[in-house]
Amino acid sequence: MGDWRRTPVPCHRVVNREGRLAPEFAFGGPEEQRRLLEGEGIEVSEDGYVDMKTYGVKF
Repeated sequence: MGDWRRTPVPCHRVVNREGRLAPEFAFGGPEEQRRLLEGEGIEVSEDGYVDMKTYGVKF
């Protein structure tokens, strides 16, 4: 997997510590962030959360 600190992270992959999508996602709102994440196979709940136990990065 490599060193995550040296790997660029696309901004649409950034969610808050609870897994919530950004309410003001810079590139088209939270629905665009949802579309991009789901396009990568990331499941997003109806109320806009990502399961951090499944998809979160461990520091």
